[in-house]
Amino acid sequence: MAISSLWKTFLRGLVAIALGCDLLTLLISNPTISQRLFTWADIVYAVFFGAAVITISQQLNKVQKVDQNALLGAISVYLLIGVFWFLLYRISYIISPTNFNELQSDGINNFILLYFSFTTLTTLGYGDITPTDSIAMGLSNMEAIVGQMYSVIFVARLVSLYTTDLNCHSQIREEQESD
Repeated sequence: MAISSLWKTFLRGLVAIALGCDLLTLLISNPTISQRLFTWADIVYAVFFGAAVITISQQLNKVQKVDQNALLGAISVYLLIGVFWFLLYRISYIISPTNFNELQSDGINNFILLYFSFTTLTTLGYGDITPTDSIAMGLSNMEAIVGQMYSVIFVARLVSLYTTDLNCHSQIREEQESD
């Protein structure tokens, strides 16, 4: 279940590029250039988190027995999916600040976008923040579908592996007790 060194190098490179963009954003006083660097950093972070979700999911698909690492991996993937979509919403908001109602136009409110992402991922949907254009609507629909599919496919697989393992242990114990 090893991750290839090329893939690790790719992920490290993404982090280095994103951190470099963030550092340049702090150093450059021109707001237009800073905003562009900030947007590029978000794009690179989104690619990184998407790659992390794929990498961990691939490792989870190889699991034959559910243990603490598998459970922590499943939780991590779910949380990373929420952060990934948060970044997509933030990029969308930077490009078009009218994509969501109830957001102040004087700047990005990261907490509200993160809240919206996890509310959408869980399909809870309070309705206090709503997408107002087709890009934001499409993103939120895709996130809700991904959130549901993740729960149905990955979590169901882990539960199935866990119960199969429990049944095997119960049968072995019963056979030992009858001998």
